[in-house]
Amino acid sequence: MIRARWHNGTFLPMSNHPLGLNEGELVFLEYERDRSMNSHRHQFAAINEAWANLPERLMGYPWAATAETLRKHALIEARYCDVGVLVAASAAEAQRMAAYARQMATLAHGYAIVATDGAVVRVFTPQSQSRKAMGSKVFQESKTAVLDWIADQIGVKSHELEQQ
Repeated sequence: MIRARWHNGTFLPMSNHPLGLNEGELVFLEYERDRSMNSHRHQFAAINEAWANLPERLMGYPWAATAETLRKHALIEARYCDVGVLVAASAAEAQRMAAYARQMATLAHGYAIVATDGAVVRVFTPQSQSRKAMGSKVFQESKTAVLDWIADQIGVKSHELEQQ
């Protein structure tokens, strides 16, 4: 993706990196506005408020440890995640691989879900919601999905979370 600014009727790349284009070459641009920081801040405020008021029955779950683990778990549950698959020689080997994969994925992403099925290990890591990694349309979709999942867990309507 190339970020550009519209200036005097021309798109100007926001980077000094050479684009490798030839003079007169035709390129296609996809128009997407930069996302609102208000929407970004709103999501984090709503998640922080939900986490601070988690029902006691949910407090022992690993995903409830912090507001950030709650957000990352909700991203995975809402399928805004990357999935890595490892195949072991046996179910016992898969269990050993899963423990190591969980440790490495958590170090890399701050949170991960690792599941085994026989000799297969699946590692789910949350996608980044940074402005660089996620455009405004996908961010808004993920924000809605995350808040919906959290609202469902704590027994409120998602619009109640969105009022935070």
